[in-house]
Amino acid sequence: MLKKILLGGLGFIIIGVAAFYFWPQPKYAPGQPSEVFLKNAESFYVAPLPPDWAFKDFFTANGRRIRWGETGNRNAAKASVVFVPGFGGFMEMYGEQVDMLAERGFHVISFEARGMGGGDRDNPKQPEQMNPSDFKIYSDDFAAFYKAHVSDLPQDKAVLALSFGAHLSMRAAAEHNLDVDAFVSAAPALRLQTGTDMTREEAVKGLGLLRSLGRGEYFLPGTGNWLPYSDDLIAVKECGSEPKRLFRRDVVLASRLDLRTGGPTVNWVLELDKSGSGYMASQAFKTAFNMPSKVLLADGDTIIDNDYAKAICQDIESCKLEVLPKTGHCLLVERDETLNRIFDNLDELLEK
Repeated sequence: MLKKILLGGLGFIIIGVAAFYFWPQPKYAPGQPSEVFLKNAESFYVAPLPPDWAFKDFFTANGRRIRWGETGNRNAAKASVVFVPGFGGFMEMYGEQVDMLAERGFHVISFEARGMGGGDRDNPKQPEQMNPSDFKIYSDDFAAFYKAHVSDLPQDKAVLALSFGAHLSMRAAAEHNLDVDAFVSAAPALRLQTGTDMTREEAVKGLGLLRSLGRGEYFLPGTGNWLPYSDDLIAVKECGSEPKRLFRRDVVLASRLDLRTGGPTVNWVLELDKSGSGYMASQAFKTAFNMPSKVLLADGDTIIDNDYAKAICQDIESCKLEVLPKTGHCLLVERDETLNRIFDNLDELLEK
């Protein structure tokens, strides 16, 4: 009798594991903001990109379309700066920042990583999911773009990158020996925080188990397709302290389904960790990343591991650190004084 019970229980376990493994993802259904949010969004100001801004397409070696753009002042600018948004970012949320950089004399170029922004998606059936097989693909994409559209510009060239954008462009600059005169990395996502409930090793092991069970392409547990952070568009969150800029992304995405990116997938988190703990921690990277550079960290960051980013920067002779007070992870949508300090760093590095 006991044998039958055990065999029966084992059968249920096998069936459960098999169902978990083979059960498909739900069909894509975009998130629907509440009527309260939509009403508030109607009066929320989103600064447009400047009139001379032009979006363009770049095609990777395997035919993937990546969206980039630039201001029309290339020939009159003191320097060109390549702006690389963070995870799920897109240039429609940064019109004001582009204007601020152009007013300082910069020719602004944007690069939106594959799978997000205005480019092709990794999986058209699940367009809000980013599923890299390896973070090297992001490095290779950025390097190919940079060599095609930036390297031959006659003026000085800088990179200003946020979070995930900083990770991929820092890796590309070193891995592909890019001609960069100055590099500002804002809250670089070289390693993510895991909270207080588990160690990084435990988190990676758990996510690795999910991937081995066929759940690598699924959203990280607790995340999903895009929905706005809040309905009121007033209350600040841990990502930043400036409401007039903080909610621009959500306001744009309410009507632009084509720009939406949901939460990170299991694959994306695992590959970020592998790249950050692998190549980005290697002596090869630290030697090759040799241009004048500044790593800017938010003192209230709840997304990335600041100590890890500090340790890597401190091992690079040309890298300097600065912690920005009273800021959250989303540094490029912070208050005026923070934005001006970030842009000051570009000027200071290029003057050296």
